[in-house]
Amino acid sequence: MKKYLTLALGLAIAMPLLAQLPQTLSFQGYLTSDAGEPITTESGSPLAVSFALYTVSSGGTAVWGPEPQNISVDKGIFSTTLGSTEPLSVLSFDVPYFLQITVDGEDLPRIPVTAGVYSLSALNAENITTNTVNIANGGTDSDNAIDARTNLGLAIGTNVQGFDADLSDLADGSLSGSKIGTGIDAANITTNTLSILNGGTAASSAGIARVNLGLAIGTDVQAFDADLDDLADGSLTGSKVGLGINAANITTNSLAIANGGTAASTAGDARTNLGLAIDSDVQAYDTDLDDLADGSLTGSKVGSGINASNITINSLAIANGGTAANNAGDARTNLGVAIGSDVQAFDADLTDLADGSLTGSKVGTGINASNITTNSLALANGGTGATTASGARTNLSLVPGTNIQAFDDDLTDLADGSLTGSKVGTGISASNVSTGTLADARLEGTVDVTRLNTTGGIHVGGTTNPGTDNLIVDGTLRVGEDGSPSTTLQVVHSNGSPTAGDGLTITGDDGGGTRESWSFYTLPSNGNLILYSGINSRGFFNAGNGAYTQTSDRRIKKNLTPLDGVLKDVIQIPTYTYHFKHQTDNQEKEIGVIAQELKQIFPSFVEYSEPDDMHSVNYAGLSVVAIKAIQEQQEIIESLRSEITALKKQLTNVEMERSGLNKRLNEQEHKIETLFKMLSKISPGSSELILSDIK
Repeated sequence: MKKYLTLALGLAIAMPLLAQLPQTLSFQGYLTSDAGEPITTESGSPLAVSFALYTVSSGGTAVWGPEPQNISVDKGIFSTTLGSTEPLSVLSFDVPYFLQITVDGEDLPRIPVTAGVYSLSALNAENITTNTVNIANGGTDSDNAIDARTNLGLAIGTNVQGFDADLSDLADGSLSGSKIGTGIDAANITTNTLSILNGGTAASSAGIARVNLGLAIGTDVQAFDADLDDLADGSLTGSKVGLGINAANITTNSLAIANGGTAASTAGDARTNLGLAIDSDVQAYDTDLDDLADGSLTGSKVGSGINASNITINSLAIANGGTAANNAGDARTNLGVAIGSDVQAFDADLTDLADGSLTGSKVGTGINASNITTNSLALANGGTGATTASGARTNLSLVPGTNIQAFDDDLTDLADGSLTGSKVGTGISASNVSTGTLADARLEGTVDVTRLNTTGGIHVGGTTNPGTDNLIVDGTLRVGEDGSPSTTLQVVHSNGSPTAGDGLTITGDDGGGTRESWSFYTLPSNGNLILYSGINSRGFFNAGNGAYTQTSDRRIKKNLTPLDGVLKDVIQIPTYTYHFKHQTDNQEKEIGVIAQELKQIFPSFVEYSEPDDMHSVNYAGLSVVAIKAIQEQQEIIESLRSEITALKKQLTNVEMERSGLNKRLNEQEHKIETLFKMLSKISPGSSELILSDIK
């Protein structure tokens, strides 16, 4: 169904008319819906439009484009430039062209490009035979080469250099000896000087040259000296130093500290200058100090005036390792260990408890368990926080039947960790229990299973062996939720989607890694049953009327091409009423087609299934073809209706003409009869003869 209609308002060249063909063209159009309403796009939401040029009005291959663009439309009017990304200069413009516009994937009728555009090809340089093209329009405003050069400011010998083989020889940018004539060699430079900027000295003598180059001897550079030359290797050995420079010969002044000396002429001054003055900067030598140099202070090294018994005044501060006291009591107080205040005084009872244990022999009669007569020992202190056994069990979360399992002989029987035949009831017979995995399981009665993994089959509710990789259900089965199933098999899923892991999925696996799945999902909001192939929605069954609706959204389609010319094919499709071979003759017949016959006419509506060697028909697709056939048939009907209307009009005109002729004929007959009557009066009997001859 067509959605858009367009009208070309203008197609113009978007460049000056030069000798070359156009690069771009300006196009303006008027876009409406198929109902004739002008289109207006919302801000920021342009239409996806592409343009292409063909040499035929339909079919064929594009000779330019398609060029995709995003177009904004205001009240139907839009403007754009063709050739923005692909220049139109690839076209010759010497044949008719048709512009194909595609809007949102829909091809609109092609628009013929007007003859005005073709005139561009006639404006190329070879067709200009009269007058000249002025400079402003890309010409030279001249009809000959000399004037053209002058007009363009390229006059040879005035504006530009005429060709010279010598200059051509220098065009590579190098000036080698072979390119310089004898008049330019160095010996022939007899006047002026070569400037420093050009690689010379700007001087005519060596002395001036050295000055100009900043190399004046004795000023800028050192004149040659054999003594200096001897030092050129960078070393200063004894053989290179004269008598006046050795250390013994330094007789005046002193060597500065900065140069590695002492800046003094005496040892005392030297020590002072170096910050090593004895008794001022450093300790003078003392044998007593030498005795302490090993870092230890033993009794033999301490004089009688310094031993402990000789400390007779003050006391040694705590900061210096003493007690700041002169008696034991004050010392304990100063050190924070006052007995009875800071520390516990000695007690034999405490000594008995020093081993960290509290045995019965260490506890007096006032503290034994029988003497605890008030309150209870809290949980935090290792008690129960209760005064009764029941309260104790509650506080300790050990209530039988609530927190812990009450005693049961059956559980005692299983306490050894084994499940033997004698311990199993009839519903879970021992013959079906083996070591490791549960093989060929049969689940009877009500069974709650959180997760069941099996490598064999599972049979629910019956006695048949399930075999391998099978699930057999006798009765009803509900998956996904607690409760009683309403049907034999009920699958309950959450309010999500198959892409989120909800629904029922059927998967085919070829065993080689290829898997294809169909998923079924019921939408809780309206009850529709949605079908997914993989993760893609394919359609749904309407919960209200049971109709199947196939997914057909424009957003999942591409390569849209209008369907055309199907009526001639539709009328060739053979149709039948029939029974399937599995039906009886008294059943109502089906109506349809034969897949193999339809494949010859519309192969896209026939699918072949290799596994079962069967052909199937897409009847839903045939309905679309039927719609198009009806449309084409309606076009024929409308055309015939117009022809019939025209024929009726012509027939009416003929009838009117015939009626007029009959009227005139009657008038003539009346006149003739009147004439005969007149003749009969003149000559009786002759009138009958004449009338007979006329008739």
